[in-house]
Amino acid sequence: MKRILKKMAILIVTSFLVFALYLLYKPDETGAVIYVLPEGFDKCVSIDFDVRHADPLVLDDEGAVIYNIPMDGEFKTSSSSDFGHIGIHQIFMQFQNKDGRKSELIDVTISSHSSYSYGEGGTNLAESGWISFNSIKQDCEW
Repeated sequence: MKRILKKMAILIVTSFLVFALYLLYKPDETGAVIYVLPEGFDKCVSIDFDVRHADPLVLDDEGAVIYNIPMDGEFKTSSSSDFGHIGIHQIFMQFQNKDGRKSELIDVTISSHSSYSYGEGGTNLAESGWISFNSIKQDCEW
């Protein structure tokens, strides 16, 4: 009887761990994040979230989160950092010329760093961070 209970306990714990890993690493509903960079852009991107009076992030027709990065690389949005980011998602960048024409999507890997400031009672006042793309060779410093 003890062997059966021990095997059942192992099966239950293993099932729970597999389910937890699935929830943690499943693709999100949006499926993608797209960073639209000005043609010739070769810097790191600085992103400030929850900025009052800044434009919110937008989703394209297929549910991808769009970051339209300005030439100075300093992007501000009124959206929170978790907007559209649940689980694993594909990350792309593309370049846009002055006429608004966009290049094809480029699958990228990013390096990032986030910083938080908190108010009274532990409420999140601000979040900011930087992003560096694997195809743009520049070290970002925070």
